[in-house]
Amino acid sequence: MRGAARGGGVAGVAGEAAEQAAERLLAAVRGGPKAWAAAALAQPPWSARGGFTEALDGVLVRLRNAAARDAGTNVARVQRWIGAIQAVERVRAEAQGNVNPQLALATLA
Repeated sequence: MRGAARGGGVAGVAGEAAEQAAERLLAAVRGGPKAWAAAALAQPPWSARGGFTEALDGVLVRLRNAAARDAGTNVARVQRWIGAIQAVERVRAEAQGNVNPQLALATLA
């Protein structure tokens, strides 16, 4: 499975969709504020406990892998990864309360 090969997350068809959604979110972050805003507005304002949470799980896997990769070699970078992980974890917890995913993404950036 593709996700497992990258050290990632969720199994099955839903897992592939979550992996793709996570990659889209991270690409939007790399694309800057305009791309990030577009990604936030493109996110449906419902289903925070479903696909949105799964996408956040995929983002968390990537962030944790990056932190582990840099551990012991670049303390400042690891601290930034940890800050990003904490921010995503906070939004994920809010999503369990069924927060509007558009607003959650807008505040995450």
